[in-house]
Amino acid sequence: MKKTLKNLIKTNINHTYKLQNFAKHNISSIAKIMAILIFVNAIIFSQVPQSVLPTNAVAQEEIKLVPCGDPVGINIDIGGIMVVGVADVISNNKYISPGKKSGIKLGDIIISVNGQEVKLLDDFLEIIENSNGEQLNLVAKRGNKDKKLVVQPVLEDATNLYKVGIWVRDSNAGIGTLTYFNPQNNTFGALGHAVVDGDTGKKVELDSGSLFNCYINSVKEGVKGEPGELKGTFMLNEITGTIESNNSHGVFGVLDESYKTTLNNKALPIAKQDEVIEGDATILCSVNSNVVSEYKVKIDKIYKNSIDKNKDMIIEITDPSLLDKTGGIVQGMSGSPIIQNEKIIGAITHVLINDPAKGYGTFINNMLEK
Repeated sequence: MKKTLKNLIKTNINHTYKLQNFAKHNISSIAKIMAILIFVNAIIFSQVPQSVLPTNAVAQEEIKLVPCGDPVGINIDIGGIMVVGVADVISNNKYISPGKKSGIKLGDIIISVNGQEVKLLDDFLEIIENSNGEQLNLVAKRGNKDKKLVVQPVLEDATNLYKVGIWVRDSNAGIGTLTYFNPQNNTFGALGHAVVDGDTGKKVELDSGSLFNCYINSVKEGVKGEPGELKGTFMLNEITGTIESNNSHGVFGVLDESYKTTLNNKALPIAKQDEVIEGDATILCSVNSNVVSEYKVKIDKIYKNSIDKNKDMIIEITDPSLLDKTGGIVQGMSGSPIIQNEKIIGAITHVLINDPAKGYGTFINNMLEK
């Protein structure tokens, strides 16, 4: 199965439109979307502060991890229908917002309609279009609570179809970088930060998820004020791992046996925080085809008591070849492992928008304390 999107698929039940960094499709076309290739032209797995764009005690001396740097496709199924926007429907020449009137809010995850469980957009669409305008009883997760809502679809003038005036999606997908593989228990860590929904700004709740083989096709170079990005494709039939957790320290799960055999790097010990020093280091990442390369970086500053554990250090790309290819850190490099003195010390998490040669990194022990 193949799938197409730019960063992620976002579906409007009213009409189709496009915004920068997203491919938004009419929900009625989702069946077609599920039959074509995923083109991820910009990574969604990077957090976006105002001036920055992202990417249990452990006996650390006993742990050895395989540093990776491989690009991976990541798909997280939400386990329901996430509301990412509310819009008007033109019905009888009037602007009506059934969704807003019902009390639906941004970030709500609709889990049932009239007592019927819904996890897929196609199912949600079918119920709405077959409603004949009758009220629908919804159950939506809002935080830790289930909210009961009632919405009444209206007939849209332009399409002659029933609509409820909300933007929704059932999954988040994009490209990130695999940080490490633990050969002791077959687990992996990636990204170094949570997968966050680009519209709601909230961490995406995980119902199920998978890693996929990813192929980098091109790179958009980062410049001041405009972050770059890795552009690539991944195939839904090339699953390489199962995602079991999406939290503030990254995406974690278990790698498939077939994928582990492709990881050729040797296992390295991990560094304690007090072993990390300012100065030279390297990162592993792929910006050309599927070739993982090692590039020189410099750790400019270390924040050992940082409140934001995704920003423990400032990393500067110093390798001329990487600067020539990408302009610095670009979206999609989140998770690139950082190595210093033959130890894994952390992973890239963000790029500084106004200085793309620099970004933030997290300590590796944060990812292990997931």
